[in-house]
Amino acid sequence: MKKIIVLSFIVMIISCKQKKASMNDDKLAEKIAKFDSKLIDHFPQKKDNNRYDIIINENVRKNTLGVLLYEYDTNDLYVDSLRNVCLRKSIAKYNNSTDCLLVVNKFETKKTYSNSESIFIDFERRKNEVNKDCYKNMYPIPKFLDYRFGNESSITNLSDNFEFYVFEANNKDLFKKYDLIPNPQMPDNWSNGYSKGIAISKKDKCVIFWGIIW
Repeated sequence: MKKIIVLSFIVMIISCKQKKASMNDDKLAEKIAKFDSKLIDHFPQKKDNNRYDIIINENVRKNTLGVLLYEYDTNDLYVDSLRNVCLRKSIAKYNNSTDCLLVVNKFETKKTYSNSESIFIDFERRKNEVNKDCYKNMYPIPKFLDYRFGNESSITNLSDNFEFYVFEANNKDLFKKYDLIPNPQMPDNWSNGYSKGIAISKKDKCVIFWGIIW
C-alpha cells in the first residue's frame, strides 16, 4: 500500500512539472499585459489540453521583445481548424524552405541569445547579408530559438515542415515606450517594427503563436 501511495505521489509531481502556468494565471496575465493587445490579440484565450511553453522577452538592448507561445502534441483537427483561420486572416504565407526568409535577429544563436551577447554587424555584412534585394517584398518572422526541438542548421531554428502565417507587420516603431535603437541585424526598411502571426507544423504536431517587437 505504501508503495502505491509513493508511486501515485511521484506521478502527481511529474504531471505538475510538465504543465506550465495556465494562460489564465494572474502572474502570466500580468506579464503579457505589458505588451499592447494589438501584438497578441490573435493568441488563444485558454490553454487546457496541449503541452506548451510561453516565452516572454523584454531585452530592449538587443531589440528582442514580445511573446511566443509554443503548443506541442497538437491534434490534426485543431491544426486543420487553425490553418483555415490563418488562410483567411494572414497577409502572407511562407514555408521554412522558402528562399530568403526575412528573419528578425537572424544572426542570433542559442549561445548569444542565452548569454545576451552582442552581435557585431560590420558594413560588408550589412551590405551582403542584411540589406538583400530579396527581402524587399518579405514580411519579418521570428527566429524560434526557444523551440524544444530546434534545428540549428535552419535560419528559423525550425524544421522544413513549418508554415508561417503573418497576420500583421509594420516597419514603424509603434511601441515608443521601449525607445528602441535601429536594429543592426535588420534591413534599413525594417530597422524597427513589429510582426505577429502563427507558425504551424502538422507533421511535428506543433503550433507557435508569435508577437514580436524589435
